[in-house]
Amino acid sequence: MATLNAELRTEENQKDLKSYRPISNTEREKRHSILIVDDDPVCLKIYAGAIGSNDILIRSASTLKEALELIAFEKFTIILLDIHLPDVSDLSGIDAIKKVAPASTLIVFTVDDDINQAIRFMNFGASDFLLKKHDILSNVAKIKQYLPHKLALAPLTKSRLLEHGIICGSSKMIRVLKNIEILENVSSPVLIFGESGTGKEKIAHYVHKTSSRSEGPFIALNCAAIAPNLFESELFGHKKGAFTDAKADKKGFFELCNNGTLFLDEIGELPLELQAKLLRVVERQEVIPVGSCTPVKINTRIVSATNKDLSPTLNQGSFRKDLYYRLSVFKFSIPPLRERLEDLEALTNHFLKDFSQKFKQFRDFSFVNEKVKLFNYSWPGNIRELKNFIERIVALSTNDIGYVDELMREMTAECLPTTEATLISENLMVHEFDEAEKLFRKEYIKFHMNKSNDNISEVSRTVNKSRMWVYRMNAKN
Repeated sequence: MATLNAELRTEENQKDLKSYRPISNTEREKRHSILIVDDDPVCLKIYAGAIGSNDILIRSASTLKEALELIAFEKFTIILLDIHLPDVSDLSGIDAIKKVAPASTLIVFTVDDDINQAIRFMNFGASDFLLKKHDILSNVAKIKQYLPHKLALAPLTKSRLLEHGIICGSSKMIRVLKNIEILENVSSPVLIFGESGTGKEKIAHYVHKTSSRSEGPFIALNCAAIAPNLFESELFGHKKGAFTDAKADKKGFFELCNNGTLFLDEIGELPLELQAKLLRVVERQEVIPVGSCTPVKINTRIVSATNKDLSPTLNQGSFRKDLYYRLSVFKFSIPPLRERLEDLEALTNHFLKDFSQKFKQFRDFSFVNEKVKLFNYSWPGNIRELKNFIERIVALSTNDIGYVDELMREMTAECLPTTEATLISENLMVHEFDEAEKLFRKEYIKFHMNKSNDNISEVSRTVNKSRMWVYRMNAKN
């Protein structure tokens, strides 16, 4: 008899179809159900966790036969179908489902990036197709587009973001935050990439507060600040007498974060010998305190962050590939301030208000936005640098526009001569137009490919061009 996993969280949730009851018509008005048909249990679990919510009920089947039995019991808003199943491996699976569920939106999972194959799916009745090798978050967002509007992802409101100390209105940041919200029912590890000062810890805290672990503890730890000889004791804990200063038992951060989130900042700075110990914890969800032989089970989610691309360190062997892939089940890239200038004025006003209250300098600093050339500066220190700049202005309580301009000139002189953008610009200027344009295109695609770790789909979204365009441009390099 077929089995299903109603919420696909644990094996205990599985039920026999004899005891299965579909959702009522009243409940259907409040929530929709999605059927995932795939014989890969890992794929089932990840997608069910990423899609499922209070508004969306997830059902699953591992064969076409099980899927058809479930469809006989219940109407599904969306059916996700792996085209290769144990009992069917051709397009007949699409035809079979459309015959019994013509009103359901059918989306096909495939591993083949073939436009002709996609056309065949559509001809047989599929509404869309998804590549399994694509970014999970992108696929989930695409799936949710087929839900009725009232069940789509809730819009991000300014007041809601302010509760978490986040100020944004730029499309790039909103996309990141919406993708984070898609993971509300997922506890898989998350890796955040962003330059220094972009607010990675705030984003990590947002991951925590929008998850099912929001009521649990959140602890932030800078890996670069932990002495190697204290790493195990700090993270895993120790027993009394384990070493000279161990005068009592102590719980490590992993235990203290049980049922919550541990944020490991600057994960790329972790020494290689300590990475193996962290990998064991991630894989087994247990720690062994220093001085003990007994493992302690934990239920702690790891969110880590880095301010540099870890790809070169993987090739050089200075960061373990197996640990990297364990920590980066979901990845988010936080854009630098220079790429989200739409947020500059709102951030400036926020800091002006905060520091005016802090220093009790209730004066009109509106001239900062009006007269200082904030938008002409690249802000290499990102939001942290902007915050420090505004603090200096308010602390000195000056309305002297000349002084403020002088601060800007000092900052500009310090950063502009060494920026990569300046060097590229200077190199382009010595060529004829056609050659300069060709060089620009080469550097442009190279920059975005490096930034996305060669993710064609991500580059396509970022530069607002088709994937085929990105393929062609990259091939020319």
